[in-house]
Amino acid sequence: MKYKKINIKYKKILIIILLFVCYFYLLIHVRIPSLSLDTMKKCLSSALKRKDETTSNVFLNKEVLLKKALPYIETKGENIENNGKNEEKVEKNENNLNEEISILNETKYNVDVQSVLFEKPHFNINKNKPLILIIHTHTSESYQTEGKFETLDNDRTLDNRYNMVRIGEEFEKVLTENGINVIHDKTLHDYPSYSNSYKRSLETVEAYLKKYPSIQIVLDIHRDALGVGNKTVLKTNINGKDTAQVMIVCGTNESGLDFDGWEDNLRFAMQLQNTMQKDYPTLSRPITLSRNRYNMHKTKGSLLFEIGTNTNTLSEAVNGAHLMANSLVKTIKSCS
Repeated sequence: MKYKKINIKYKKILIIILLFVCYFYLLIHVRIPSLSLDTMKKCLSSALKRKDETTSNVFLNKEVLLKKALPYIETKGENIENNGKNEEKVEKNENNLNEEISILNETKYNVDVQSVLFEKPHFNINKNKPLILIIHTHTSESYQTEGKFETLDNDRTLDNRYNMVRIGEEFEKVLTENGINVIHDKTLHDYPSYSNSYKRSLETVEAYLKKYPSIQIVLDIHRDALGVGNKTVLKTNINGKDTAQVMIVCGTNESGLDFDGWEDNLRFAMQLQNTMQKDYPTLSRPITLSRNRYNMHKTKGSLLFEIGTNTNTLSEAVNGAHLMANSLVKTIKSCS
């Protein structure tokens, strides 16, 4: 009897060990179908840890790992292309979806890229009523000076010719020329106090939505920031012009703030990313799906754009904005 009990005990232990071995084998060798861990590693350069919406420290630098993390990164005057294949691709099909779309997922949510691309948003365009509101939560963000203007600490200026207002004007110009009615708000939300910038920009958005119920798309246009001393420049060359790379940020409710319809905004972002990838394959960085909502909960077409970084020049950023606006026009018209 004692021998049989010992046998049963060891069989149980053996079964448990085998189960653990199988589990770790699957964990290591089976690829996650939606957002792969390898994709996230390749996109570390986009993982700039954004602070909560109530952050008060404008000078807090973001740490970033950029070496060989994104295609078409320029360091010390040379372009570095990522020759490794992106693990997160969308198969080409009869709908001509692009095969290079990728997402940097900072949330716990799983995203089926293929399904989201099939679910287009819908916008009603009325040339006589505003469809788009452009704002800048961090209005004073600026770029490399090129000797033309003075900046505050951390690459900021109050001169609207050289800060995010100039970038917003480029979007406004392209959209308007293509028959899309736009309101461009130039309120300085981050000066003299950076604290509660998002609270103030939310008040601006709410006021416009109340006055113009026709607004369906809200674009909060920023520029990204790299750490002090980082000489990496995220740019490419398109049509013979040095151009800052751009990034779409989508918010979610994972930070605890109400945002039930965040998937609608992601659908819009994916359509825009798909258009940019077909029009200008090297222009965009991966979409960032953030834990924070960044005031995107007010419409089904609210997105945050990062046009270049503080290491780009203003002209590179304007070029990037112009091309992104072209793709934005196409995307909106295809969804109307």
